[in-house]
Amino acid sequence: MQAFIVTIVLLLSATFSASFQLEGGYAISNRADVVSSCKLKGGSCPDLVCSANDIQLTLNVATLKDMNVDIAHIHLQDRRCTGFAVNGDSIIIKWALGKDICGTELSVTDTHAIYKNYVYLPPDPAAIIYRELVVYNVSCSYPLNINVSLVEILYPVISTTYIPIGNGGQLKVIMSIYTDNSYTTTYPGPTIQLSTKSNLYVGIYISDGGSSVSISDFSLLMVKCYSTPTNNRYDPLKYDIIIASCPNPKDTTIKIVENGISSKGKFYIQMFKFVGDYNAVYLHCDVLLCKDRCSPTCSGTRSSSGNQDTSGSLTIGPIVPGTV
Repeated sequence: MQAFIVTIVLLLSATFSASFQLEGGYAISNRADVVSSCKLKGGSCPDLVCSANDIQLTLNVATLKDMNVDIAHIHLQDRRCTGFAVNGDSIIIKWALGKDICGTELSVTDTHAIYKNYVYLPPDPAAIIYRELVVYNVSCSYPLNINVSLVEILYPVISTTYIPIGNGGQLKVIMSIYTDNSYTTTYPGPTIQLSTKSNLYVGIYISDGGSSVSISDFSLLMVKCYSTPTNNRYDPLKYDIIIASCPNPKDTTIKIVENGISSKGKFYIQMFKFVGDYNAVYLHCDVLLCKDRCSPTCSGTRSSSGNQDTSGSLTIGPIVPGTV
């Protein structure tokens, strides 16, 4: 069966290379100046966003239905990366930036790191027959900072996001995996391997992000944290860790050390493995930045500071569990 391959490239132009930096393998840009190339036969091009922590492709649901696509089973090169969220009239295909994540391929030139993956649009079984398998070839190219090593590009071990705070300002939020309960030393990489008899120490904190706003003006609240066996945050197989800002009551190994009282959030959980043919664990956290304190009551609700909150999401992994 012939495959109809659509190439979608988002090139972050070298003209704007001064606006970019790489941190822990992630390319970060405050500029929207991009050059996009897409050739799609008989339809409009999807919306592609290459951001600091992930790659996101937004497709129109009505267009997919006209193409007789089995929307529920759209997948990436790694077929386990499926089950993406439908938001209104769009489906958002989103996965974290990183080599081998959901089958992502990485090539590095003297000036750019280029991440490439494929989005497969399988035919709807109700259509009975089909003649072309549609595959989106998605590529994002990031200018390199010469101060960043190739090892850091290949194996990101932190997650970074920028959260707007109004008046054009923003704060940088970073999630890291720490070696012990002092929350001072992160794993050196390039990969994190942890016994299922050990604790997984996770810390999230507000950095300056180049903003003139003081970090002390905000507290960080971990609203929701969960894990999946793939880098797809929408993977239907997931394990809840923090629910409504409180530990999952079904797992007594989860301990929240700090949440909603300062610029840092900390928790730990005994390491685990997913049942089935899975060899990795990914963590996803949704956080809020709020004025003053916003510590939870752990009754399913949190105390309100009466001030406007702003939110963001982070993903980190893979973490490879072991039994020794």
